Amino acid sequence: MIRTTSGIALAGVLVLGVAAAPQDARAESPPRLASHEATYDMQLSSSRSGSGVVGASGTMHYSFTDTCDGYAVNTRTLLSISYGVGSPVMTAWEFSTWESRDGSQYRFKVRNSRNGTLVETIDGRAAMPADGSAGSVTFVQPTEHSLDLPGDTLFPTEHTLLLLAEAQKGTKFINRAVFDGSGDRGPYEVSALIGVQKPAAAPRVGPEKASAGAKDERISTDLLTGPAWPMTMAFFPQEGQDPMPEFQVGLAYHTNGVADSVHQDFGDFSITGTMTDLKPLPKPEC
Repeated sequence: MIRTTSGIALAGVLVLGVAAAPQDARAESPPRLASHEATYDMQLSSSRSGSGVVGASGTMHYSFTDTCDGYAVNTRTLLSISYGVGSPVMTAWEFSTWESRDGSQYRFKVRNSRNGTLVETIDGRAAMPADGSAGSVTFVQPTEHSLDLPGDTLFPTEHTLLLLAEAQKGTKFINRAVFDGSGDRGPYEVSALIGVQKPAAAPRVGPEKASAGAKDERISTDLLTGPAWPMTMAFFPQEGQDPMPEFQVGLAYHTNGVADSVHQDFGDFSITGTMTDLKPLPKPEC
């Protein structure tokens, strides 16, 4: 399964650490996330001996929308995975969420199909009180049940905003509990390594750009003009004891929350997504 939580190469849980930051970095304005749609070409980048995976390719379509009262995220990933024996397995993973602007409410739904057959549905909602006390999540599918969430749990968009804000300050390591609803269990401990700030990217366009002066460039460079920070996040199930993460996600976040590439490592194999399409979505009239 391909995941993008907040979003997406650490061997163990890291504790919060703050490095010295220049004064002008501390004065940065709070990050503002841009509504956008992006498509990534997904390809197998590595496969460990014994994994059985010999090939993987497909696409991931991602949209992030400001809804005035919150943020809506929709991800659809289509992958063809080859195991060397038999026909490739076609997988489709759809993940839709809505998170309130204050980070107190969260709704989520997952649909996972294999070779055209629905094999998993996860549906529910979660809430975190503003006073910092324990929250809760209620699952409707696959079975009706509820779980408590630790008081410091973040939802994905709030976690992304935290990472960007801390990156601007010069923070290098941060560890937080994050609940995304991608599975029917509690939150992950997410350990993030934040790299050195990269300057604004040079203008670029996607493949198959039309002739000069055309208005249909496949990649909107206006969304990639700000600086970016490479980040690597390791995801550990809170109830687990394994010192190795369940999976890891690497990406470069721009100040507006746009990631121009993503790398996902599942232990036995890893997949890299390269951006092929990017466009802004209309700003809401709040």
